[in-house]
Amino acid sequence: MQETGERITEQSNSLSLSIDVASTLGKVRILRQSDQQLFGGYTSYPSIYEPAVLDHLQAFNDTVTQLVKTSSSKVRVVVTGCGTSGRIGYMVARSFQLLAEHEGYQNRISFHYLHAGDDEALLISNELPEDDANLGITKLIQFTEVEPDTPVAFIGISCGLSAAWVLGQVAYACSNREQYPVVMMVGCNPVNQAPNHTPININFCNKSVTSRMLLLDLISNQGLLMVSLIVGPEAVTGSSRMKGGSIAKIYIETMFSQLLISLKGANQTYSSSIDNLSVYEHTYRKVYLKEESISKLVQLAGNSLLNNGRVYYMGSSSIGIMGFIDASEMFDTYGMSLHTIRGFVKNAWDYNKGVRFNSGNAIRKSDAEDGIFFRISFKDFKNDILPTLSQNDTLIFGIITSIKNNYITEEYNDYLSFAQDIQCKKVLVGLGSEKHQIFRNVSIKVFDFAYEFEVEQDDIYLPLQEEFAWKLICNAITTCACIIKGCVYKNTMLNMGVCNYKLYLRTIEIISNISGCNLEAAENHLLKVIIENDDITDFDLTMNERLEKASHMENVIPQAILIATLNCDLEKARSILKIRPIIRNAIEFAINEPK
Repeated sequence: MQETGERITEQSNSLSLSIDVASTLGKVRILRQSDQQLFGGYTSYPSIYEPAVLDHLQAFNDTVTQLVKTSSSKVRVVVTGCGTSGRIGYMVARSFQLLAEHEGYQNRISFHYLHAGDDEALLISNELPEDDANLGITKLIQFTEVEPDTPVAFIGISCGLSAAWVLGQVAYACSNREQYPVVMMVGCNPVNQAPNHTPININFCNKSVTSRMLLLDLISNQGLLMVSLIVGPEAVTGSSRMKGGSIAKIYIETMFSQLLISLKGANQTYSSSIDNLSVYEHTYRKVYLKEESISKLVQLAGNSLLNNGRVYYMGSSSIGIMGFIDASEMFDTYGMSLHTIRGFVKNAWDYNKGVRFNSGNAIRKSDAEDGIFFRISFKDFKNDILPTLSQNDTLIFGIITSIKNNYITEEYNDYLSFAQDIQCKKVLVGLGSEKHQIFRNVSIKVFDFAYEFEVEQDDIYLPLQEEFAWKLICNAITTCACIIKGCVYKNTMLNMGVCNYKLYLRTIEIISNISGCNLEAAENHLLKVIIENDDITDFDLTMNERLEKASHMENVIPQAILIATLNCDLEKARSILKIRPIIRNAIEFAINEPK
């Protein structure tokens, strides 16, 4: 295979080039168009409905079904990933373990997850372990050794096919087929676009190979099931938390749903898989039929960010979990302070209703400097956040209103009581199959706004469609609110966290590309912002010191772009951004400003 240029997941999406200056409703409509590629596919690549994609789904399930029938012990299924991929893996594994227990299958099959950076990284992004293939292998071996005589069905997710942590695990699993009889890799790029420049060092086989070389070898010689879910560039370039996370969730949930149907004795067919996938497409359409409601939620959140307020998601079980997953990605993606957007879960540490982390409740006991961000229960919110709320903050409650929630009235009354005396903007969002009576009687004295979204219903016990709808809505809220805040130029992230060397170099490239200056000049303008001084003559900070300082700063890239584009000083750049937070508007304003 030949090099095909820039990876699809890193390309700019032509649909969203004007998303930064579009109206709020226009921004949501652009996301709708981009998300349509989840189902319609991208250019000439196969869509999720086609045999090229479904063949591997069926092969995985056929192998696991046979293992369950013939194994003297249960089969363990593990989903692994980094960042968004790992968080989606966690959520899917948690859901289907609950379902296996509900169906009485827990002694025949169980579902698990592994996440780079462990459970802490589910709440606070940590990109450093992603580059360590051998650490990933160690974590997989540790997982396997808990039940060494149990076969493991392995699924690794890496949207860009670049995460060494996952690729090392894939290589190890393929080399130990007695323990790992079926191995699948899920990504959002074709294999011929996997990185082919930086070697990955894998100790167990004494290899140093690129991602592409490794995957091609494993496909040809080791029987790796390689699934490429090509859904096009993201609406905000490189933000794989959006379509990348959604398509992984859709595909793996469909695969697991079909797997459990097979265990009941029913035949799994292309038709049944397509029917399952089409339910997600119907949910997508129903969510975006309420695009005006989404835009109002976006504007509320955007106003909060513009006024230095905060946005909080509140919910029970998987709805609460999806909230903190969405919030956890805001620092690396948009440079938001960890305090700015957060998610909280009712009964967070209850085993049956809560988060079900691998580490149990231990994560709550963190005494690290950032320990407060592991306090995610409603009780924690009352203790830590409630006393600090103001009218600039927005509080969004999500509630499932379909028949899959047996506690609708109880949850609503809890939220009503919880929100009674809170001084901020309060919104109730319902996710269900039909208009529920609580939305006819919702207390306007307590909630400032109430919106209900209808979702497609399936026959499965889990609220998978409600989760998917909530993911689309949460992604729209935070993405568009951060665009309103000024974190995006055209469709390029401008305020991502400059927290490691890879992102430092990417920041310099962004400044250079947008302003037209060379890379050396771009770095100098970046340093002016980091040291907060226009004179960098006596500048003397190591790279680690630069990263440490930059990682705690906001608007680093926008300030540097204005300095480079307008040839102005730091103070002038900051004053312009206060008036015009959207960088494209800020440049035009400054150029046209009367002298």
